[in-house]
Amino acid sequence: MDMTEISEEIPVEVAELEEEERWTMFFDGSSYDSYGGAGIVFETHKKELLSFAFKLDFECSNNVAEYEALILGLRLAEELNLGAIDIKGDSKLVTNQISGDFQVKEAHLAPYRAEAQELIARRGSIFVEHTGRSTNKHADVMDTLAAKIQLNESDEGTIVVKKIAVPSTWKEDATFELKDDWRTTYIEDLTRGADDQVLPVKVLHQFVLIRGALYFRTSGGALSRCVGKSEAQEILNRVHEESCGQTGGIPLYRRLQRMGVYWPSMAVQAAVIQDKCDDCQAPPQQTEICSVEIVDWRQPYIDFIQHERLPSNRQEALKIQRKSGQFFISEGVLYRKSFRGKVLRCLSQEEAEIVMATTHDGEHQGMRKLFIQLHEAGYYWPTMEFDTAEHVKRCQQCQSHGSLIHAPHTWLHSVITPWPFHSWGLDIIGQINPTSSRRHKYIITTTEYSTKWVEAIPL
Repeated sequence: MDMTEISEEIPVEVAELEEEERWTMFFDGSSYDSYGGAGIVFETHKKELLSFAFKLDFECSNNVAEYEALILGLRLAEELNLGAIDIKGDSKLVTNQISGDFQVKEAHLAPYRAEAQELIARRGSIFVEHTGRSTNKHADVMDTLAAKIQLNESDEGTIVVKKIAVPSTWKEDATFELKDDWRTTYIEDLTRGADDQVLPVKVLHQFVLIRGALYFRTSGGALSRCVGKSEAQEILNRVHEESCGQTGGIPLYRRLQRMGVYWPSMAVQAAVIQDKCDDCQAPPQQTEICSVEIVDWRQPYIDFIQHERLPSNRQEALKIQRKSGQFFISEGVLYRKSFRGKVLRCLSQEEAEIVMATTHDGEHQGMRKLFIQLHEAGYYWPTMEFDTAEHVKRCQQCQSHGSLIHAPHTWLHSVITPWPFHSWGLDIIGQINPTSSRRHKYIITTTEYSTKWVEAIPL
């Protein structure tokens, strides 16, 4: 039997206490993957603890593990000469079988009860009672740990448990390398009241203080750690050295964003250092270039309205001519007239993504409602209905908190009757309040499945 000890150095023998000072022994056992663990905790009236854990390296059930924990605890109390003890466990079966309230019907538990009763009778001054799991958490943790721990061929192991008062990411003192650190103003504003803030609310809304550290929230909702000038320069140089000369096509500013860091001049500094670097300016090899030209859907209509130019493709040209009557240009902006005469502003794909994200983040409406709201707000692009549906499908919060689908996994089958008036369906309506003039409170309805004949009788 292996033993795992979680405590400071435990004396081999504990001096016998005065008669009025009783120990309390908590025990618990559990089975995991056919093997078990036993946890025993001795507690004094001063809340001093002696903790023991045993790994039961043989096949056992939960009830066997509970009895093993009780017997091992009684033997430990005798070895340590603890004197009078009160025994508490969260197993009703074990505590009631020891006290005689429950009978033992399982043959493999009878020897355990006999051994436990013999140890209790030998020591005397022992009370066994049941306790809830909420007061037996320490012993429960010990037996779970012992059951799942791996000892690697050794008979005994030691585990040190240390108490950590604060999270590892907590910044107790946010001291910066410079007095004029740009983060100081933001942190001070975030800790002030709304009336005492210096920065505009729109700017301050993009920053958040988490465990003493300042973070910047991007338009997509991602959090980036704000860094000072010296750390920013160090990160900038390191990332540039790692990516300089690469032909992947990822800008330096984008690489810094992926690292999750931010400072106000990050985009400008990244662009300057790339412009000055000859390796970054060298064009990539032609075999590694993969460019995709994105054509704005509005451009053909603008060209036709302003210059009467049509696409070379005959089908596209006919399409533009046919639909151009619905579009017009005002102050350089393309608009479309809806069927009801409402003027809709035409958006590019990038503008459409921003509008959909801004509108949907407010109340996380469904596909149809998002489409209607954007249409009523005066926006239009050709794939508007499809894009709004796809945007809602990609929303993680809508997927996490959306309504569950209760539709059956199989197709519904209609009820087939062999002949008319063979099968009827009955239903009752009520209680009706107020009642009818004839004191009727219920209505019984019956429907014939074949002809759909309906009858109703008041009761």
